[in-house]
Amino acid sequence: MRLRGIHYDIGTETIEAASTGPTLTIDQLKYDIGDIARGLQANAIRITDGDIRRMASAGQVAARQGLEVWLSPMVPTADQSTTLSCIAEAARVAEDLRQGRRTAVLVIGCELSVFMSGILPGATHAERFAVLADPNRLVGAVTAAGIDPQAVFTAFLHTALEMARSMFHGQVACASGAWEEVNWSRFDFVGVDAYRDASNREG
Repeated sequence: MRLRGIHYDIGTETIEAASTGPTLTIDQLKYDIGDIARGLQANAIRITDGDIRRMASAGQVAARQGLEVWLSPMVPTADQSTTLSCIAEAARVAEDLRQGRRTAVLVIGCELSVFMSGILPGATHAERFAVLADPNRLVGAVTAAGIDPQAVFTAFLHTALEMARSMFHGQVACASGAWEEVNWSRFDFVGVDAYRDASNREG
């Protein structure tokens, strides 16, 4: 089946800014998802949020609209423990959808090396993006931190995936940055976020 999907961020919390959807009501959510399904003629939706109860509500609304639901928990700048807890809660929600004979996919992370603390140096994801964008600064910061970002990233993904699969028996994906090395053989989908910039704009 060919998917035509929309990414719908219903309330990501960040340190740098307030929630992306602080005033989103259930009526607005229903309207938006209905418009995605009918107006845009999508057949899939990726729902991003750090509030799992609201994500569950949105998932039920989307499923009733006939959309394939991709649940993508996201808590920027949280530590590994908090991120794992959020993934676990989302896995339960995804399994409830699956048990209700709905099509659901669990996305266990989005560019975790930047959006989760403890892999790349920096107090916020904005700082980590800035470090990542400057190769010389990145090497110096990683050396000073004394950690191997790839090793930490790989270990976390392994733990998160094992936990997710123990609770959710559907398909699991990950939204990785192009700079992240992922063992895709353990996932059901390869998911790489591609950005247009000065280095690739011609192609």
